Amino acid sequence: MLNLLLFYKRDFAFFYLFTIYLYIVYRSALEELTVFFMS
Repeated sequence: MLNLLLFYKRDFAFFYLFTIYLYIVYRSALEELTVFFMS
């Protein structure tokens, strides 16, 4: 039971970091596109 909980916690942390990574990539890509279209 405890093992399963630890596994879930680790999985959640990975998912959380992955979401933040995607968000940062999305933001930077959006900014680059905005600069590209403005120029």
